[in-house]
Amino acid sequence: MNPMPLLTAAHKTVDIFAGIVKRPLSLKNGKLSRTNGKEITVPFKHPDFYLLVERQLSHILFRSDPAARAWFVKSFIASVEKLSTKHAVKDTDRDQIQVVIERVIDILESRRIESLWGLLYPGSYQRMRVRQQTDAARLVSRAHDCFFDFLVCLDAGLEVPPGPMDRVRSIFETALHRVERRSFTASLVMARWLVTQLVDDLLRQDRNGYRTEKDGDGRGKRVGGHDFVDDEGEGDEAPVKATVRQRMMALQSIAHQFGQLDAKVEVHYNDYERSRGDWAMLADSTSAAGTALQLDLHDEGKFEGVLGQSETEMQTLLDGVQKQLSETMSSDEWLKRDPDCHIEFIDVRPDDFDAKPLSFTKLSALDHSHISQLRTRFFRVIGRRSTKLEDCGSEIDPQAYLEARTTGLPIPFFRQEVRGRGFRAFLLIDRSLSMRGSRIDQAERATRMLMDALDFPFVELSVWGFSAPDDGKVTITRFSPLLETFHTTKSPVDGGTPLHIALRVALRDLSEGSEVKHLIILTDGAPMYAGSNHRLIAESQLRLFVREQVQEARRHGIHVTALLVGDRDPQGHINFDVSAKNLQFMFGSERYWKCVDERRLGEDLVQAVTSSFLSYLTH
Repeated sequence: MNPMPLLTAAHKTVDIFAGIVKRPLSLKNGKLSRTNGKEITVPFKHPDFYLLVERQLSHILFRSDPAARAWFVKSFIASVEKLSTKHAVKDTDRDQIQVVIERVIDILESRRIESLWGLLYPGSYQRMRVRQQTDAARLVSRAHDCFFDFLVCLDAGLEVPPGPMDRVRSIFETALHRVERRSFTASLVMARWLVTQLVDDLLRQDRNGYRTEKDGDGRGKRVGGHDFVDDEGEGDEAPVKATVRQRMMALQSIAHQFGQLDAKVEVHYNDYERSRGDWAMLADSTSAAGTALQLDLHDEGKFEGVLGQSETEMQTLLDGVQKQLSETMSSDEWLKRDPDCHIEFIDVRPDDFDAKPLSFTKLSALDHSHISQLRTRFFRVIGRRSTKLEDCGSEIDPQAYLEARTTGLPIPFFRQEVRGRGFRAFLLIDRSLSMRGSRIDQAERATRMLMDALDFPFVELSVWGFSAPDDGKVTITRFSPLLETFHTTKSPVDGGTPLHIALRVALRDLSEGSEVKHLIILTDGAPMYAGSNHRLIAESQLRLFVREQVQEARRHGIHVTALLVGDRDPQGHINFDVSAKNLQFMFGSERYWKCVDERRLGEDLVQAVTSSFLSYLTH
């Protein structure tokens, strides 16, 4: 994409989100990437220009609040100074503690907004992650030298070798995970939680020395580990007990273990009053910062309540944004707003074939027998009838009748039989180069069997193929359910395996309606994708993207099953391109995926349906 169309696309994207947030937004060129909530400034000549625009839009859309951030940091540092003075803690490095708090909030807030933006534009999210990994890769060799480098590497999803920082790995990973898809308040809460946990960890490491030290007043007062900036905690129970002085000294030590950090806090701290004016239209800053500062981190009920409310707030916001986008854009238009997807749709219908198809996979008598078994299982569950209670009818429900008579309430007690809510089946076929030969034959044979088995009037069936050249483009082939063969020059078996993008596009198509929905993937299981720069993305990163899409589908009630195909070697053994460990990482337990044998394809399909489909549908 040349610079002018990309700049035009950026302006249009900003205009779209100005309508969503219901206030004017403008885009201008500048040396730094930043926003004040109304004006977005980015360097137009930056190679990731569009990505920078999206990042600033995500801050606006998902209500990052620098005013609340500034007040939080200012209040936190004021508490530290007050306690340091009161308990005679000398040489408190206020500036280093302040920078550490700022940096922790930076990382958690970036994680939060990226997790939310990724639900709208997965292609951009993937580029954000790849860029983050590239930037953080240089830190892996020294990740165990300081807390900051270790946290950055974990946030980027890099594999850090074992070392001394592993003792705090779970603290960092928990903080990163718990800000995902939540509001800005969660970033402040988890920043304070993370620092408090590090202080507790240090106290545990040096428990004996801290137990013998006295406060400046000689009383040896102890406070709960849940809040080192609260000197009123006497008598609180917590996993780690220490005096205020000891906790303040531990905080000082923790701050220096983060390493030497650049002081870039002036934008959020020294310009506090100006930022409040610029962001006046955002959420109440005082409320967010106050909640984060005053929350008792060891009151599990209140702690989980704040995070739960934070998640609900963002889910409501996200639902509204997705609804507005779907009302103003078609699926194809929506995908074009994601410049890293480059989706090309190809529709294949029966009239696209010549009189003699290129190839045709016949179904055997045994295949038809297995189709009958599949139909029986589908009909038993999908075609079942249920009952609901109405105010009139011919059949009485005894329990409802007795309840109505004894309570005097207007409870309906006549049974009416109703059909189930229908079923949407979505077959996603890998048509990449690695599927050539017997693998694509197995996949197409399995597809035909499932199509015949799901041929019911109350079932809506979609059949898509997917592949990708090495230029970042993804080809989605939408096959007519009336086809008996899928071999066509319009959809060659070639290119990479962009399973993560194909999943995201399919999930958008499945997002509407109240039917029971099941997505069935037929693939060799090894994702492969190269961006527009022709550089391959690491397979480990692609597996993570697939996992995230599968989890997102299940969160929205869409059931996902993967059928894996392989090749037989001369000795008759089946070889697959992906290990059981990686399959479990992407798709979950073996209940949700199965490696199929071409000699037992029908039987394997019946087993997969029995273990996965029925277990889903009977709940």
